[in-house]
Amino acid sequence: MILLEGNGITLKQLNTETIQLVRIWRNQPEIRSQMEFQEEISESAQLIWFQNLNQRLHQYFVIHIEDKPIGLIHLKNIDFKEGNGEAGLFIGEKAFRGTGASLGASLLLLDYAFNKLNLRTIQAKVKNDNSIAQQYNQLLGFKKKDKINDNFFIWELSKSEFEIVRTSLVKLVNL
Repeated sequence: MILLEGNGITLKQLNTETIQLVRIWRNQPEIRSQMEFQEEISESAQLIWFQNLNQRLHQYFVIHIEDKPIGLIHLKNIDFKEGNGEAGLFIGEKAFRGTGASLGASLLLLDYAFNKLNLRTIQAKVKNDNSIAQQYNQLLGFKKKDKINDNFFIWELSKSEFEIVRTSLVKLVNL
């Protein structure tokens, strides 16, 4: 089981005990509306998805603060040969939105992706009308890259670009 810790955050690998909590968060209208797949997810569909998940290529982590689960962050579609993957996150517990928890979790995940998995680039799908997610990805060093469709763009972050902004992000987390 993969466990990442730092910045007051613990990332625990998604497991059968936490998949239904994540589904409940994911089905919240304000979260679901920002996703590419916007249908409500049933308990059985969530279980089938999890059982079929290749956990080497699709790594999902529940974000914890002081052992309280608050959200989900992931690296998926990892291509070790090409050195890339796709990241995403959401904070399911409303009380923790806007608190900086996502920044601490993102730093852990990006350090893991670039320094442990040796990936060279990370992409994120961001909805065109989600200005908060766009600003957040810019803060992390992502750059808008390719249009997927009328609703989503791909944003991309290279390891070298992340290294440039990392020190200032760490200072923000430790304020």
